[in-house]
Amino acid sequence: MASPKSIIRQSVISLVNSLGTSSELIGTPGGLIDTEDWCRNNGATYRVVWPGHQLTNKPPVVLEECCHQLYKNELEVQYPDSFLAVINNGRVWGRNGAVITPDDLLLNDVSREFGKYGGVFGREHSVFRQIKLSRARYIDGTVAVIASPGAYNFHHWLYDNIARFGILEQCGFLKQADYFVLDYMGIPFQTEALKCLNIPEEKILNCHDNWHFHIKARKLIVPSLPSRLGVVTPWVVAYLKKLFAPDIKPEKGNRRIYISRKKADTRRLKNEDDLLDFLQKYGFEPYFAEDHSIAETAQVFSESSFVVGVHGSGLSNLAFSPEGVKVIDIIEPKHLDPYYWIITNIKKGDYAYFVSEGDFDLNKTELVENKVNNDLVIDLDRFKRLFSNILATEH
Repeated sequence: MASPKSIIRQSVISLVNSLGTSSELIGTPGGLIDTEDWCRNNGATYRVVWPGHQLTNKPPVVLEECCHQLYKNELEVQYPDSFLAVINNGRVWGRNGAVITPDDLLLNDVSREFGKYGGVFGREHSVFRQIKLSRARYIDGTVAVIASPGAYNFHHWLYDNIARFGILEQCGFLKQADYFVLDYMGIPFQTEALKCLNIPEEKILNCHDNWHFHIKARKLIVPSLPSRLGVVTPWVVAYLKKLFAPDIKPEKGNRRIYISRKKADTRRLKNEDDLLDFLQKYGFEPYFAEDHSIAETAQVFSESSFVVGVHGSGLSNLAFSPEGVKVIDIIEPKHLDPYYWIITNIKKGDYAYFVSEGDFDLNKTELVENKVNNDLVIDLDRFKRLFSNILATEH
């Protein structure tokens, strides 16, 4: 039930919107529209870069009688078109890069926020809870929208933010943009990526100040979001390899690595030493991705035929793995998503998830509301059984 404060706020917003003014002055955008429809209606540039397609995923290896419903739902993934649009006098608001057209419509399919599996869109977007947006700063130039939720997180930085540069590059717009809207915090993995892209920091329009970021550009270049939250698009995996590890040959390695979260603040494995004692008998070595550059970690993953780790951004580096890689993803019962399973499928490998101690609901698919960052404990005997099962899989 909505609180009295939110009810009053929404009443004020409705009253303001009834005045019929643009959200550039006061109130919220006047409606919603998808990018292709707006471009078609207004004669604007809209280009399909990678056509939509379907990917069939191989089920994960599990100990339970059946796999979690979330994975079942993604056995057949339908990817939409990846596209690029050019909108004159378009606006961008907020840390997550919400795009508003010159006739005051929110572009629904490229304006996404965190909050539930697949992402928050449409009337649930926070832009529709604003009485007044901050004053828009006019940019007399060409601005590309890169910002997407989670730029502070290595996984979302790679697969949601950096991937949009791939669309720009594919269309020849990377060098045409004068500025890039990006939630930039100077994190080492962010600076490394910009260096690989040859983009100086002075070209970044930093949208980190969520409620106060609002610009209007003479020409706005809008690449699509690469995929919905929860899945990964194959072309993005190929683009990351090209960007960060262009010289690594796609050879099958023989290293076995364990991605440790011992140095992380959350989701550490309490009995990690016991697990390592077991894994080291099979040639595994512990690896701390946070101690290395993206390029250095890419090299290690490219040499690794078997990867084990607690679910987290370290496994994002599976993009650099050789074909046929084996993966065991150790998950907290209420913290799972199919990202690394899908990447392993793209790599034609074998993926298993192992659930740590706790209540595990095989049918609950709205996971974001319960996503937790507790430390984990695993049943080592059960893990050994799963390890034997995936070790026995053949390609």
